[in-house]
Amino acid sequence: MSNKINKNFLLLWMLMIGVGSGAVEFTAHQFSSEHQFALYRSWLAYGKYSTQVPTRFFPTCIEADFSQDAENSTVVKYQWQHRKITSQQEVVPLLHQVTSSSTKDAVNYFEEWLYRLHSQDSLFVLRFYHPEIMQVQWDFLTNDAAVSSLRKTLSDSHSRLHIYDFSLDASWLVLRGNAPDGGEITFRIDTSLPIAPMVQKMHQDEEQSIHPAVRPLPSTRRFRRPAAPTLPKPVPAETVDVSAPTHQEITPSLPARGLFEYISSTYKQERFRELLHNKIPDFEKFLQEDFPRATITRNGAIYTISPQDSTLIPGDIAIEVNRRKDGYFVHPASTYSMEGSTFTLPSGETFSLAALTPYQQTLFRPLLARFIYQHRAIGSRLFNFLLEQNNSPVTLVVRGAQEGLFQPPSYASLLLMLNSYLQGWRSYYTIGDIRCIDGGIEFRGFLTLMHPEKKIEHNAEIYYRMNNDCKVTLILMTLHINEG
Repeated sequence: MSNKINKNFLLLWMLMIGVGSGAVEFTAHQFSSEHQFALYRSWLAYGKYSTQVPTRFFPTCIEADFSQDAENSTVVKYQWQHRKITSQQEVVPLLHQVTSSSTKDAVNYFEEWLYRLHSQDSLFVLRFYHPEIMQVQWDFLTNDAAVSSLRKTLSDSHSRLHIYDFSLDASWLVLRGNAPDGGEITFRIDTSLPIAPMVQKMHQDEEQSIHPAVRPLPSTRRFRRPAAPTLPKPVPAETVDVSAPTHQEITPSLPARGLFEYISSTYKQERFRELLHNKIPDFEKFLQEDFPRATITRNGAIYTISPQDSTLIPGDIAIEVNRRKDGYFVHPASTYSMEGSTFTLPSGETFSLAALTPYQQTLFRPLLARFIYQHRAIGSRLFNFLLEQNNSPVTLVVRGAQEGLFQPPSYASLLLMLNSYLQGWRSYYTIGDIRCIDGGIEFRGFLTLMHPEKKIEHNAEIYYRMNNDCKVTLILMTLHINEG
């Protein structure tokens, strides 16, 4: 590897110290089952938490910070697969000093159990407790009797159990917490058991149980959608029916060679977007063929493309289409808004630019919509209209069954390479906190690339640095490949 690549890679790797974040409000479709969503709502109801909280995205989980007041906060970890939340647990920071895999499985079980202990309905915690895995001692009460009494005592005061110490005793993980009566409660978890598959079986049993009733919570809509934009010549919104297209929908086949092999053999190729503006006779038909499973609406010259499946990472695209003598010209819709330092897309997604100077905000604001929409269009021909020909240096780190480090000619070439391989796939993308560090702008992107039918998806974390003039200077993409 050349010195230049080494230097760029080390600089980009330093960006990973910061954790990308945003604010997420979960909906039922973002959970793997009705039971997981019922558990989520029950936990919120017990703590009387807000439904929209600061979050941090990671390849296999999301962490959210819930606060009851300035002194009491709880971190919740949501494990996710295929963009769906599969389990929920309260993080006990003290326990994350453990290193062995068997002990970590014990910690995960306890944190899932603790989450259920602090839910509104006692059935969640009682069904998830198994004395063969965890022994409980509280004064003269043990196991099921101790758990039932603890649950009732905590529920009466809406208080929480706090773990203040742990130790390892042979194959046992021993936890000590503050009991509601001021005494001590002890938990002993047998780490010699195959806890991970046992917990998986518990999840399956939970799915078949009757869901406890949970009192209504405030609306859990993820975004508050702003009023429809005012156009010069208002045209009633027209919904284009794509549920029954006139052509036969074709499911994209999986290429013969895997994505890693494709990257390693073609990453040096410099690529350019295809010019399509004069090759499209009917733009609405073009969109229907490009997004056969999406809902497409039109309001005047503004088209909105919304994926049918809800996702933790959004996928809405809003574009403005103008037809001239020499063809169609497409740009990101200018229907976003800016109030104070908050940038809002037509879908209602908000991004804070408060960390930027007024000069940086002026330059960054018009770039943001295109930046987001070009990533959400990966896998479609529309991508060629939205791609910004970004020649910034980029380092690509691939993780999975095969791993490697690559430096494509430019970021645009990297995105074009992915778009070429993943035609017909769906893309979801958002960005975390936008920060001003050492005179430059840094933020983190989260990209999910999903096959529309097969349960195959690839996930990427992307770190960006811009200079004071909002020119991208460094990019690091870490691509997690799952060939299925």
